[in-house]
Amino acid sequence: MENGQARQAKPIEKLEQSLEATIGSLWQCMEQAHDLGSDPETVDRSKEGLYKTLLEDVMQNLERVNQDSMKVNDTVPLEVIQRVDRGQNPEIVAKKQLEDAQVKNFEARTRIFGAHALEQTLTHYLNMWEAEEKGEKVSNNSNEESSRQQGEEKSGKLQEKDDKLEKSSHQPGSGNQKDT
Repeated sequence: MENGQARQAKPIEKLEQSLEATIGSLWQCMEQAHDLGSDPETVDRSKEGLYKTLLEDVMQNLERVNQDSMKVNDTVPLEVIQRVDRGQNPEIVAKKQLEDAQVKNFEARTRIFGAHALEQTLTHYLNMWEAEEKGEKVSNNSNEESSRQQGEEKSGKLQEKDDKLEKSSHQPGSGNQKDT
C-alpha cells in the first residue's frame, strides 16, 4: 500500500497475471487429463467433474486474458508481426533499424563536417577579401592548405570511427543472425 491506498495494477501487469493463471489452469487440466487415462473402460468417472471444472476455469481465464489484452496500449510494429508470422526472428527487425540508424548518423555527421569545412573555407576567403580591400598582402596558399588539411583530418577520423563501428557490428557473438 502506498499512502494508505491500494496500488492499482497496470494493464500489462494484469495481463501477465491473467496469462499466468491461464497457464496454471492449463497445466492442472493436462494433469487431470493424464490421470483420467486414455482407455474409456478404465476412466475414473469420479474425476470427470473436476476435469470439467478445470476446463471451465481455463475458459474463464482465457476470457480474462482477452479483456485484459484490450486494455494494453502497447503497439508492436507491423513488420515484427509479419516476420513472426513467417517464422522468422523478430530481432532481425531491431538489427535492421540499428543499421539504418547508423547509416543516417554517418550521413548526418558527414553533412556537419562538410558544413564546418564550408564555413572555414568561406571565412578564409572572406578574410582574404577584407584584407585585399584594406590593401594588405595576403598569402592564399598557406591558409587554404591548412583549411584543407583540417577538413581531411576530420574526415579521416570520421571514417575510422565508422569502420570500427562496422567491424564491431559484424563480430561473432554480436547478435547478428541471418534472415531466415
